[in-house]
Amino acid sequence: SQQQKELIQTLLGAHTRHVGPMFDQFVQFRPPAYLFSHHRPFQPLAPVLPLLTHFADINTFMVQQIIKFTKDLPLFRSLTMEDQISLLK
Repeated sequence: SQQQKELIQTLLGAHTRHVGPMFDQFVQFRPPAYLFSHHRPFQPLAPVLPLLTHFADINTFMVQQIIKFTKDLPLFRSLTMEDQISLLK
């Protein structure tokens, strides 16, 4: 139906605006070279905290991008704030 076509176009547009550029920005989250074992002698616990920080940064970035994507969808914005939060969780 026409309504389905419009919904698909809305989803594709939001995807194009948010998901594609997200991966272009993702390169800024490469871990520092010093975290790789071939750059220094083996130290089993030393890189754990920097890696956890790195993963936290990646996860924060991804969640922010998902929120931006959903906020670009009219049907999502038409939901109550509580419903939006529940869906994002």
